[in-house]
Amino acid sequence: MSAQPAPAADGAGAAAGSADPVLFEERLWPAVWVWLVAAGVSAAVILVLAPIDLVIGYVAAALVAIILTGLLITSTPRLVVTAGELQVGRARIERRYIGAVEAFRGE
Repeated sequence: MSAQPAPAADGAGAAAGSADPVLFEERLWPAVWVWLVAAGVSAAVILVLAPIDLVIGYVAAALVAIILTGLLITSTPRLVVTAGELQVGRARIERRYIGAVEAFRGE
């Protein structure tokens, strides 16, 4: 018995398991203050480890910054709208269950 691999989503951004073309796609990045908190936590690592060894403090701060940046990037949800569904992160809903949509810009 041979198993056929499932076709991968193309680079144009078709949602996994959906043949509908993507109408809109956006990543919801963390706010600026979240990035500042992550930088502050990394700086705090230097202060905590400086009495032990300054070099270890800088290395640990760099590692913490890399880990926090990776976590923030991987945890950003992706919003995808196709003709048939709306997907935000892992949550999906068919568009027929969504009411009228209004776009707001500025005031």
